[in-house]
Amino acid sequence: PGKILTPDLANNAIKSGMVDAIALGRALLSDAEWTNKAKEGNDDEIRPCIGCETGCIGRIFVGQPLTCAVNPGIFNEKSDPITTALIKKSVAVIGGGIAGMEAARVAKIRGHNVALYEKSDKLGGSIIAAAVPDFKDADRRLLEWYKRSLKKLGVNINLNSNMNLEQIKLLQADEIVVAAGATPRIPPIKGLARENAITAVDVLLGKKETGNNCVIIGGGQVGCEVAVWLKEKGKNVTVVEMLGELMAGGAEQIPIPNRLMMIDMVTYNNINVKLNSKVESIDSNSVKLITADGSETIEADTVIISAGFSSNDTLYNAINAELPIKVWNIGDSKMPTNIQHAVSDGYAIGKSI
Repeated sequence: PGKILTPDLANNAIKSGMVDAIALGRALLSDAEWTNKAKEGNDDEIRPCIGCETGCIGRIFVGQPLTCAVNPGIFNEKSDPITTALIKKSVAVIGGGIAGMEAARVAKIRGHNVALYEKSDKLGGSIIAAAVPDFKDADRRLLEWYKRSLKKLGVNINLNSNMNLEQIKLLQADEIVVAAGATPRIPPIKGLARENAITAVDVLLGKKETGNNCVIIGGGQVGCEVAVWLKEKGKNVTVVEMLGELMAGGAEQIPIPNRLMMIDMVTYNNINVKLNSKVESIDSNSVKLITADGSETIEADTVIISAGFSSNDTLYNAINAELPIKVWNIGDSKMPTNIQHAVSDGYAIGKSI
């Protein structure tokens, strides 16, 4: 079998007689010490491969050098290691998503005094919603790995801390890292009140309930994953996509194997897909579409927005304009992309401080 990600899975496969031996591939890209940690019984310290393929197989398909989305230091462990900082600084990280946690982790390894401030009551940011579907269990493992890593390193974590400019000034930090994430984009559609819009993130986090007939605006990766998740819960789901293919747009191209797998899951679950279509208007129980063939009205008691994200860069701009110190903007608050960019951003800035 492929995708052997945990020591338990490997051991159980051998014990059951399903296989005679295990060969690791992508799991060793995310953590070269996988086997040593497994041998020592330190399974929880293994940085998990999340099977995203954005750094490895996805890059190979387009002729780019192999790397790893969750391990940006791969192949440079000796030539460009994380070194101890010559000058120890007080570093404030604003935002506890993947980018913020990675920046805090690396800066702390370098010996800086690091405090992380997260506005909600838990770490994770956008990966919390992304990890909700059953088939995203590897994302959940990555989040838990980050939590354990920060705790073990002694990063000062402050939850329920929605920091503003005045509060940040009082920290008297030497450098500030802003990782404020992004906000779901709400398109201007007749009948869609911005304040009442239901986003894919709202649905995944359980903040908004859905009816039985759901229309998802946006056929990107998030829209398709939510569609499959809702269909598995017994909902009737229609995905409306302006382009001629699912998951064909976005700032980052989705790796071909992942895209094909997701399209297969959409097809397997008999999800209704409307390509080359856009929503013209919404009312209480239906959605009017403009399609390549004209117009069409479909029944809908819940309309879910999955139309991309906008950067939360307001805080960074305010801090950068006011404070005479180095301020970094990283992750989705710089440019909404994917987990690989979030990790690589955090890693690079953590090493630069």
